[in-house]
Amino acid sequence: MVDALVSDASRRHLLWQARRITLFMRHGANLLVCAVVIAIPPVPHVVVGRGFAGALGVWAAYRLAARSTGSWLLAVDYLFTLTACLATPVLASGSHFYLSNSAPVAIAGTAVISFTIATPPRLSLALAAGIAAAFATGASRIVGWNHVGDIFNLYYFALQWITAALIRAMVLRVADSVDNARAGQ
Repeated sequence: MVDALVSDASRRHLLWQARRITLFMRHGANLLVCAVVIAIPPVPHVVVGRGFAGALGVWAAYRLAARSTGSWLLAVDYLFTLTACLATPVLASGSHFYLSNSAPVAIAGTAVISFTIATPPRLSLALAAGIAAAFATGASRIVGWNHVGDIFNLYYFALQWITAALIRAMVLRVADSVDNARAGQ
């Protein structure tokens, strides 16, 4: 009989590393985006945009320093992501913000990829759908619901989820093969 701790060691190690890497990816991107919003705030929402970016930037810096991958911290990360998506009107300038990269797009897109790699597929699909819904809601306050379908970034969120989920599945399959080889199966 093979010890369960040994039989899935590669999988567990890989998932732990995935959670750490995605933490650095998500919060590194958030910190950079927040620095840009603080330095070049969206007009006309200078004060509110800088304030939100400051709060998110402090959280990102804390997460990068603490490096904890706990579930409750991941939940807070998700809430910050949803809040950033809903805050699109104060983080983006003009009604054509979606034609180029913007702070909410960068935050949301990075979050979709990082949550997909760090969490199981069913959970990550729900998280990605929530991010897309929050982004659509925030964007609708700028462009109106009639034009939300024109925002191509919403479709990219689906593509990002599919790609990241496939990468996660392939890498876990390799880890499972390594574990099976170690177990002599």
